[in-house]
Amino acid sequence: MRPWTRVSHMHPPSRITASIVTFRSGPVIAACLESLFASTRRSLDVVVFDNASDDDTVARLKPFAGRVRIVAHPVNLGFGQGNNRALSDAAGDYFLLLNPDIELPPGGNWDFVIVDPPRAGLGERVAKSLAALSIPKIAYVSCDPATLSRDLVTLLAAGYRVEEAHLVDLFPQTYHIESLAVLRLR
Repeated sequence: MRPWTRVSHMHPPSRITASIVTFRSGPVIAACLESLFASTRRSLDVVVFDNASDDDTVARLKPFAGRVRIVAHPVNLGFGQGNNRALSDAAGDYFLLLNPDIELPPGGNWDFVIVDPPRAGLGERVAKSLAALSIPKIAYVSCDPATLSRDLVTLLAAGYRVEEAHLVDLFPQTYHIESLAVLRLR
């Protein structure tokens, strides 16, 4: 049973899955997790994927066992594969990838987000979900100006305005161009 009742005009609260991949992160992981839980009132699904640490990382995770899913893998798969495995059964609507040495500000003051979607862009559903979070500032990195333009229509309609726009030619003598748009909520 979910803690909310679905009504036609209401949406359930969004849930965030936070993935933290560790390797010899014993000295910093507790502070990271404490700051994560203090940083938001949103429902969190937290997965710590340990990449075969040979220090006390897993032991330092034990006090968080009720609030964190701990996956102690016997082989170091690296950051990318660790996150893929951690997020394979994610319960969240949104994903947050954290390094174990980061400490987030308290109080849910997440006032900036960077999105870097694939060539297909965010799409209308994701752009609307992002806009619904009302994050004050968004940096949108795009490898396709056409999908950036399409997604900007949704974000601008939701109250964002383009503060800056830049084109970057990372691939000279090709038709590929990178775009960066910085948006601010009005």
